[in-house]
Amino acid sequence: MDQLNSDLAAWGAKARHHLERLPNELTRDIADDTERRQRRKQLKQAVRVRLSELASAISAERAALRHVGWCRVVGAGVPAEPTEADSEAVSMAHVAGLLRDDSWGVTDVHTRGEGFDLLARRGHEQRCVEVKGVWESAASRGVSLTGNEIVKAGLLGDDYWLYVVDECRSGGRLFGAYRNPAALFADAAKDVPAVRIKGSALAAARAEAGD
Repeated sequence: MDQLNSDLAAWGAKARHHLERLPNELTRDIADDTERRQRRKQLKQAVRVRLSELASAISAERAALRHVGWCRVVGAGVPAEPTEADSEAVSMAHVAGLLRDDSWGVTDVHTRGEGFDLLARRGHEQRCVEVKGVWESAASRGVSLTGNEIVKAGLLGDDYWLYVVDECRSGGRLFGAYRNPAALFADAAKDVPAVRIKGSALAAARAEAGD
């Protein structure tokens, strides 16, 4: 238990460091001083809320073991998927084009390890966009989020958007855009290192949003 709490404290310190850097990192490209200060102030307020939540999540207490269920695990290798890289390229280009057509300024940050692919700004608005491309139908295949992506989604809240593009084999079409996926798909994110969001959940959330 001591080791666990030590590990949690180390993780918490690292998370705090990344959180405290976010306001500056996400606003450094805003040219207008007034807009940059205003946006940075808003982000600092959001970070304070997240830090408060973080403080309650980095300690563990010993308790009696309780059986809650079981699962059957079947080992399987990751199948070769030559279409995955193509889907990523098609979907990224498609979403960037849609955003630019809607007057957003778009920066590709997918190689920086930020936990999202595109940083979009329009006036005082900002979207940290994670793009998922599906070769065929998103309604049947669903999408997966990595641990880093879902953590960043939780930290950024409403500034984080998940864009799902399917039918990438035919050039791609926007299946849905989901604001704050960490909250929207919270039930899919419990105690798993990678989050699998079913196609039915994507379709239901899109229907509720009226898309």
